[in-house]
Amino acid sequence: MAGRRPRKSQNRTPRHRRRRLDLDAGTVEIRGTVVRIKGQGLRIKPKPKSRAGYRKPQLPSWVVEMLRRRRSESTPNEWGVVFTSPTGLLRDPSNTQADLRDVFARLGYPWMTSHVFRKTAATLLDEAGVSARKIADQLGHAQVSVTQDSYMGRKIASEDAARVLEAIGKPDAAALIASTDRGPTE
Repeated sequence: MAGRRPRKSQNRTPRHRRRRLDLDAGTVEIRGTVVRIKGQGLRIKPKPKSRAGYRKPQLPSWVVEMLRRRRSESTPNEWGVVFTSPTGLLRDPSNTQADLRDVFARLGYPWMTSHVFRKTAATLLDEAGVSARKIADQLGHAQVSVTQDSYMGRKIASEDAARVLEAIGKPDAAALIASTDRGPTE
């Protein structure tokens, strides 16, 4: 999940079929999501959340190796999905989230969620200098602004802001701020 950075419902839908999961190329094609339909149970919705959700991210080598092991150890299923429930059925996103919460709590990280994985991945990509557009593409965001506003830190050091905040602590703050030649800027 951390290596692919999918949404939790998409985490169960990578397919063993060569056209969707290509371990030699190290890619997975995100094309659908698991949903619960009232009266029908779990189904694979053939479309992701948005058009941007269709993507084919490159996988880190450790994810490729994990998927190779998983493929060799798993039983084929009617959906061709890599991750099934313990009973071999489609994996319910809600159950997966609950399972993750339990594991993280036992490890001492009760605050950890699948969304934290996505944000952490985006932060690591940002800190490595990957463009916001490429990060948005990896996460399946249609709008780069969603990625920037919700997943990336601003990392801005503002001398103007620091000067104003410093001035607030002085007895004659208003006079000090007014005496600067330009005042604060963005």
